[in-house]
Amino acid sequence: MNYPRVVVVPLIWLACAPAAHAAPLDAAIESVVVTAGALPGTALDPDKVPFNTQIINSADLNRFGAASTLDTLDLRVTGVSISNAQNSPFQPNLFYRGFEASPLAGDAQGLAVYANGVRLNQPFGDTLNWDLIPDVAIDRLTLEGSNPVFGLNALGGSLAVQMKNGFTYAGAAGEALFGAFDRRQGSIQYGAEDGDKAVYISINRLTETGWRQHSPSKLAQIFTDLGWRGGAGEIHLSLSGADTDLTGNGTSPVELLAVARSAVFTFPDNTKNTNGLANLYGTLRASDELSFQGNLYLSGFRQRSMNGDASNANPCAAPAGLLCLDDGSIVTGENGNPIPDFLSGGPYGQLNVTRTDSTAYGGAFQGAYDAPLFGRTNHFLAGLAADKGRTGFAAQSEVGSISLQRGFVGQV
Repeated sequence: MNYPRVVVVPLIWLACAPAAHAAPLDAAIESVVVTAGALPGTALDPDKVPFNTQIINSADLNRFGAASTLDTLDLRVTGVSISNAQNSPFQPNLFYRGFEASPLAGDAQGLAVYANGVRLNQPFGDTLNWDLIPDVAIDRLTLEGSNPVFGLNALGGSLAVQMKNGFTYAGAAGEALFGAFDRRQGSIQYGAEDGDKAVYISINRLTETGWRQHSPSKLAQIFTDLGWRGGAGEIHLSLSGADTDLTGNGTSPVELLAVARSAVFTFPDNTKNTNGLANLYGTLRASDELSFQGNLYLSGFRQRSMNGDASNANPCAAPAGLLCLDDGSIVTGENGNPIPDFLSGGPYGQLNVTRTDSTAYGGAFQGAYDAPLFGRTNHFLAGLAADKGRTGFAAQSEVGSISLQRGFVGQV
């Protein structure tokens, strides 16, 4: 399936305010927020934009232990809540004022998420896979209210992520964490600047068995940024990759939980994601008032999911010896032949398998002009953005049995 997601939108921003007076030397420096679309490079005082803006920096991400974007957004940002419908801490649904960013295809996606100008919403379903974002490499998060500058899925708001590079992060750091349910996590990061060149790299890996039965997960992420800076601007090439194997079993009946709080009703419920992303981005300062920013990116995404559950297939009342659904229709296989009642009564299980392969590419270009207009502070921005993706999707279901441990078992 070819899903063109081309957005060619003029992004025009005009902010006028009384000319600023000289501030005393001991005055606190005002924080600034990137408002010029998703690309880094232009900034404004958040008090001068007509929508709510909340900023999270790298220190905030580490406030509760290991760097965690989701925990920080949930605990420190107004209007954000987390729903763990998938029962995996790496696959949550994030809600911002009722609008959602979720890894579940079919959900109404109301938040646009960008990292250094790259659209992270997937081409297929505009889903957002939080496990692909390397938390340790994040320098800054800007969560804004509804703003058409951010294009598709920005009805509820947008999240602009700015990653670290060798010019903004210097030194080396490592971290190791151990916790219950065999959780082990380790991360390292290194950044250095040498004249007009800089490099940054981070690696993060996590494994755990999970607090519920049959719920192991593992996650590996890498991010690197190579930068060059001159008198007129700078350019960066960032490369990132992620490989995750996540289990998030569904809800269990209260009767089962009364026996064991860690029990799962059916399994497996597993999602494997692999992602690679290359992004070339930079900024050019033509003068003190005029600057240009742009990026080009290419990403590849692969997802494999398995979901074991109880089946709606049961022995037919007539004709006998076959399987039927609740509406009386006969269950057939890939070749169209009826499936016999091979368990002589059940219980029957079902394994749903999906396969998604996506390639996304695109870019953005913008120009920003900052100069007084009629004696008032002025910020003018215009730009274009284009995002396109191509996705192959396949799904199939297999009928089998349910074991005594409520796991799916295929036909022998």
